[in-house]
Amino acid sequence: MSPRGSQSFDSENPDVDIASGVLGNRTKALIVRHLWMNGPSRGVDIVKATGLQGPTFSLASQQLEEWGVVTGDLPREMRHGRSVTYTLNEERVRGLVDAWMGFISGARP
Repeated sequence: MSPRGSQSFDSENPDVDIASGVLGNRTKALIVRHLWMNGPSRGVDIVKATGLQGPTFSLASQQLEEWGVVTGDLPREMRHGRSVTYTLNEERVRGLVDAWMGFISGARP
């Protein structure tokens, strides 16, 4: 399903919808920005630096992981009560930005 619900920007390139979900969402953009600028970071440090609430961060980071934008150093089933360090997949972010630029310029990847 599209990050925007049932409507898709580009049915031929799902990355356009994911890019919209990352770039067009303040919470996700703050997480990506923090990781881009600071490198791998513990979730608690991202929350502190960005001012996000824990549950808001948790939901957004889970979605970013599903989209391949970030990875955590522990499997999800082992995270309860443990500190997780997140790493940004910069190549994936660049690919999403390229997909978005292709969409808004009318080009096809």
